[in-house]
Amino acid sequence: MAGAWGTDLVVNVSFMDTEHDELIGLLLTLEEAAATDQPRRTSRQLLNRFRAEVEAHFAHEEDLMSAEAYPMRKAHTAQHALFLQELATLYEDPALPETPRRLVEFFQTWFARHVQDSDGPLARWLLEKGLAARSSAAPPLPRPRPVLPTGSPSAPPRPE
Repeated sequence: MAGAWGTDLVVNVSFMDTEHDELIGLLLTLEEAAATDQPRRTSRQLLNRFRAEVEAHFAHEEDLMSAEAYPMRKAHTAQHALFLQELATLYEDPALPETPRRLVEFFQTWFARHVQDSDGPLARWLLEKGLAARSSAAPPLPRPRPVLPTGSPSAPPRPE
């Protein structure tokens, strides 16, 4: 799916491309929810899921960069932190029905720039060091539990 946004967004490291595709898929679902005026609760649930997936993806990349002593780790991690700050700002927006549309617009711009400027160089470094195969086969990190909307029943515990 990242390829659908442009082949320059494919980095040729399996886990990164797969996770990017999942994020784009969720974003498109959010956009569809906004376009069809689904209820606020649905939008909030989708935003929760998107945020949880973004956090899990960033953790996966950051753990790998740390474990492999990636030289640009601090700058890359700082970009993740800035994105999460912006996501939190959008997430708290009282105009929630408009938030998914604005998030899609923001993410499209940020994502393309981030992949080209940060994920692309990370992927090339992994490939050059022969680490891409090992990182692609790494087990997925535990995903954070989604934050449930206020007033919703709590979800049953997830098996660990």
